[in-house]
Amino acid sequence: MDTTHLNNAKKIYGFSLDFALKGNKLLVANDGFITDNAAEITAKKHSGSFNGLFYQYTKKGYKGELIAVIRAITEQGVTA
Repeated sequence: MDTTHLNNAKKIYGFSLDFALKGNKLLVANDGFITDNAAEITAKKHSGSFNGLFYQYTKKGYKGELIAVIRAITEQGVTA
């Protein structure tokens, strides 16, 4: 993940979600994070992958939100 991913996520979601870049992780509000490195995923049950990116969420209800963010940034032509 890099600043291009961060900027595209901010452009798409505007002020509805907070995004931050921490190392190689794109932090999505308090929902969890998205990364392109599977080794950064520490949760066994609260994680998955979509479109070549990996995500880890804090609560079950946030899974869909992280997938929507991945879908949005990958449809903009930004891939890992």
